[in-house]
Amino acid sequence: MDIILCSILSSSLDWQKEIVATLLKQKVNVVKAEPSEPKEVVEQTTAQHTSQITEAGAPDGRWEAQLQTGTACAIYVCRDVRSAFLYQTFASTQELEALLETAMAADAFWRRQPNTCIIRHEWLAADPKKVVREIARHLNVAVTDEAVQELAATYKSTDTEAKTQPGAWRTGVPQEYIAAIDRICGDWLLANEYEVDRAWTFAVPQGMLGRFGIVRPFGQIQAAETECISRTHAAAKLLGLECITIDLQGRSVDDPTIEYTRKDLDFAINLHFSCPKAYDLFSYIALWNPVQWFVDWGYEKMGRNVLTHDDYLSCNSPGADFMLDRMILDDPTRVPPQFTFYSSVAAPILPPTLGKKKLFYVGINWEAAFSFFKHRLRNKEVLDMMDSSGRLCIYGPRLFQGVQVWKGYESYVDELPFDGSSLIHTLHDCGIALVFSSDAHRECGLMSNRLFEAAAAGVISICDLHPFAIQYFGDSLLYVDQRKSPGEIVSQIKAHLEWIDNNPELALEKARKAQLIFRRQFRVDLSLYQIYQGFTERKARLEALTAVPDHEKARVHMYLLWLDTDEQSLQRLLNNAQAQTYSNLRIVVVAVRNPQGQKQIEAAAAARGMQVTVLDLELSQCSPWIRENTAKMGLVLRRITERDAGELQPGDNFMFVASYEKIFSDHVSTLAHTLHNAPPQSYAISRITVALEDSLDKHIVIQGDAGVTHDASIPVPYGNRLLRWEAGNRRWDLALVALGDMAPWAYTLKLKPASTKRNTILINLETMAHNEDLLRRNMMRDISILRELAPEEYPHDPHGVQIHGLKVSLEESIQQIHNTILDNQKPNAGSLLGDFAKLDRRQRRRVLKETLLSAIPPFFAKMFMSRSDR
Repeated sequence: MDIILCSILSSSLDWQKEIVATLLKQKVNVVKAEPSEPKEVVEQTTAQHTSQITEAGAPDGRWEAQLQTGTACAIYVCRDVRSAFLYQTFASTQELEALLETAMAADAFWRRQPNTCIIRHEWLAADPKKVVREIARHLNVAVTDEAVQELAATYKSTDTEAKTQPGAWRTGVPQEYIAAIDRICGDWLLANEYEVDRAWTFAVPQGMLGRFGIVRPFGQIQAAETECISRTHAAAKLLGLECITIDLQGRSVDDPTIEYTRKDLDFAINLHFSCPKAYDLFSYIALWNPVQWFVDWGYEKMGRNVLTHDDYLSCNSPGADFMLDRMILDDPTRVPPQFTFYSSVAAPILPPTLGKKKLFYVGINWEAAFSFFKHRLRNKEVLDMMDSSGRLCIYGPRLFQGVQVWKGYESYVDELPFDGSSLIHTLHDCGIALVFSSDAHRECGLMSNRLFEAAAAGVISICDLHPFAIQYFGDSLLYVDQRKSPGEIVSQIKAHLEWIDNNPELALEKARKAQLIFRRQFRVDLSLYQIYQGFTERKARLEALTAVPDHEKARVHMYLLWLDTDEQSLQRLLNNAQAQTYSNLRIVVVAVRNPQGQKQIEAAAAARGMQVTVLDLELSQCSPWIRENTAKMGLVLRRITERDAGELQPGDNFMFVASYEKIFSDHVSTLAHTLHNAPPQSYAISRITVALEDSLDKHIVIQGDAGVTHDASIPVPYGNRLLRWEAGNRRWDLALVALGDMAPWAYTLKLKPASTKRNTILINLETMAHNEDLLRRNMMRDISILRELAPEEYPHDPHGVQIHGLKVSLEESIQQIHNTILDNQKPNAGSLLGDFAKLDRRQRRRVLKETLLSAIPPFFAKMFMSRSDR
């Protein structure tokens, strides 16, 4: 019988020829034929069978006749037609279309022929043993498992593996070529499951850049988010997008001198609730964490972090979605999430397999590193009982916090790199996934990435009774009841292993079904595709919720306080103003009277194409005459409005911005909308975010409603208030002539705050420019004056003011802010606890928890956030 070798694309068929020749040799007891064996030996071997191996070109009637009569059999290699881009370039769309039409005709021809074995080319990389077995079965050649293993190892190619990964073809392919492929082969790609949707046809929508950021929350610490970031990069590449990893303040992790804004990136995705928005980008936060974790870290504080972001990405967790619904219930400027984003995978996606039929488990086992957590070791009894079974493979770090966390386990294999793909390949080799979630995940209906990884790897999963798994994956998984005793759970696992051993085809069918469900709903690239497709409309809808109609927009006077000659401060202030989206904005740079400074401002503004008004002040007119070149801030602010009285009209709004503040581009528009809808006797205020320094990495601490709670541990903000202008306000004048550092509070006396509940302003303690003498001298006096003018707003509080959840005296508050800001000290347990010994046990526990969560979150991230937590 003649053997016809054919392919959908006119690529080399040498590997099929060598496999066929080697298998035929084995039939006549030839032990092995190397791929490099001389051609005449292959011909001699085939001659013994009076067979001829023929590489078929285009479909031909003679091949059809031979196959119909049974004098020949065919081996047809099907592959993703888009792989043609990996091997050749096209001069025109017409040339590409001709190749695609030829390929479709060839595929239709060979699929309808009898005596034809269809091999998918990607099997050669993912499961070469399957290729050998399929060809041997078609040729009716008996072959041993050892021979299959040996021959498969010969033909597995790393180059082939790389080129068969999803999306490998896409780099540099023009959109018109993609459109041609979709037109000619789109339905074929779906029918053959090379695609399960049209996401691969993605084109960057008009007006978008095709670049987005993803926030690395814990610096250099290797955590679950590290793996998720790697996978998001891979998903973006599949769509022809660029994903850029940024730090907590929107800077490139590769080059911190590069700070991204809305003109550079379409949006940013934040992966963890401990990180408030601290960059001027449209920001999504993924709702990936169980509600219980919010409680463990500090529910109110972590909730405020979530609300700093512009929009939310659901992962179809009822608990997490309901929590967000509660948070935004009374906020008309927010709506529930529209898009989903799972802690999932986009590539690699490997063909279904049972691999070595080993049970794969991965985790950091961090509880073992801390004696006070050892009673909470996750799945310990089950793993202990399975350890001697010979079926378990445990992966994870050898050392964590200096402890060998997997010491004593025979089943422990090795560490896995956080590179986005190694885990998938290792899981594929093992063949069976143990998918167990924490109680917090199950209670919240939130699925960790374990199940998605298993589906991408093409393996069958043994899963606990997780509501998400049951709802979306149904009978494509095998289940164990985690409510049973460890012994009963182990018995269920072993029963499933036995079923897999006895029913390999049925097990593979479950794996295939689970993978298809995953590919259709839960891939990361599909989430990115949906976000990009709907982003423009979604963003416009959200902006409309905070927009003031053009004909009702009040004029806003933004006073930029540049009271030194520092060039960086000037550029920061101009950045703040230029970025604003609010249209009816007048920008005034307030500077110390200095001819050189005037020129400096004019040159900086001209370079940006900005129109600004320069208002210079003689600081001696704003000074308490205690020391040269000192000024009381109340007098400075009063002098500004006096000098600018000709511009300030009834109905106008105004605000001050200090040089150490960074305000986001929607700051003024958000405050203007809030004030527009507020009662007459009110002012608009935004929450602020404070950036602190930490030895591990820079991190962000959100401090709350500055100016509403009067939290003395917060640096004095200026730009977070938008005020209505009122000429001749006697209360303002009386307060301003006496106030120092707390001068901004003068404008809020007897007014009601209208809070945006948004954090649109950032203060980085690196850029603080407070005058030490003023702060030490004036803080107590400022509070006394404010209390005198508005006793109902500043009552005498025997319990003091609130600092990080602890009530302390005003004197202690002043010392705290002095230590934190002026001496450039980081908050620590000693400085925050005050007279800790005087507190009762309940208060001590509360203070300790709040202090730890506020002062050293990266340490807790290193402890708690691990690969096993997702």
